[in-house]
Amino acid sequence: EMCIRDRIQPLQNSSVLKKIETELNGDKMKWAKDVIEKGFDGLEQFIANTKGKYCFGDTITMADLVLVPQAIGSFTRFGVDKTKYPNISAVMENLEKEQAFIDALPQNQPDFEE
Repeated sequence: EMCIRDRIQPLQNSSVLKKIETELNGDKMKWAKDVIEKGFDGLEQFIANTKGKYCFGDTITMADLVLVPQAIGSFTRFGVDKTKYPNISAVMENLEKEQAFIDALPQNQPDFEE
């Protein structure tokens, strides 16, 4: 959970990406993807030793709660190739079947706008 919360997610916030683009003249999307992939490389190896259905065995933990939005954004917004991360993808497939996670998806919220 700390790997995602502290090392991956904060670096893709819009204020950080804007600074990369405007003040440092960088490619914010490439930079974010690189940071995410570096974090996912470590997470992939870590959960290879801990996962069951979820990140830590067969009980949903805080790690799963932060993985879902991170993985969804990484795979859709930043174009991270989920086939490079079979352990993360397997956990995600199991979490995506849980009703609480389905109910929490942005498109299932009453104020969702496309």
